[in-house]
Amino acid sequence: MIVLTACDPAPSVIDSPAILPELSLQTLEHEIASINILESDALVLNIWAVWCGPCRQEMPALQVLSNWGKEHNISVISLAVEEDANLVKEFLYKYQIHVPAYLISKQEAEKKLGLVAYPLTLVVAKDGRIMARLNGAYEWDNEQVYRLLTQLVLNSEADVNQFENFRMNDPVE
Repeated sequence: MIVLTACDPAPSVIDSPAILPELSLQTLEHEIASINILESDALVLNIWAVWCGPCRQEMPALQVLSNWGKEHNISVISLAVEEDANLVKEFLYKYQIHVPAYLISKQEAEKKLGLVAYPLTLVVAKDGRIMARLNGAYEWDNEQVYRLLTQLVLNSEADVNQFENFRMNDPVE
């Protein structure tokens, strides 16, 4: 088995933004769920796995981003590529992460979201357009990141390559 973690070299702005596809998700209680992006101005969608070091490293910063996002109408949601919901629940409880979490199959994450390495974060505009695709772990708890997200969502003119300045380097195991 080969597992890639944050191997894509750089973030990218989608030239002709794709629309976030309909996803088959489950809550951590194994109930069918869907994402309603119309509830906020933007969505930061993080695809991760419990066993992934870079994913675990960035999760506390995603929690801070989620708290900030609530005040700025930007939602943060995590999609765990994991069959065992209890592992996800234990991780979230242990690290006091309250970002809404759902389960997604690896096949669906790969096919519909283009997952090739963990973690993958998509920035989605209110109309469903995927505005940015960020591979790897990032320091989401940073004022400059907040400005970049706001610029990207409001006018799609932000230089998404600036996110690279906030990529985390050393995974915490």
